[in-house]
Amino acid sequence: CGAVMTRESSTLEELREEIDNIDNQLVRLLTDRMYIALNIADMKADNIDEVVASDRVKIVTDRVAGIARSIQSNEVFIRSVYGTIIEELTRMQLHKKGLA
Repeated sequence: CGAVMTRESSTLEELREEIDNIDNQLVRLLTDRMYIALNIADMKADNIDEVVASDRVKIVTDRVAGIARSIQSNEVFIRSVYGTIIEELTRMQLHKKGLA
């Protein structure tokens, strides 16, 4: 996190290259998270409440918001991103179980 914030003298091209490298990592990590979430869907009961797991969503979003706070990141941004990730993965889980 701090490495990017200290690159004030970097060129636009260098910063874009950093973003590209981060994107490469993010896509791999999000893909891993997707497959794990789909495997978890197989373990959940065949009902919408079990798949949606509102309590778990709150635990996860609170946890990542805490991480964001601890590294002086933007908590609202992190909550929003995770909200989108969880919403999409929940949609995929519901579809996989034939509940969507």
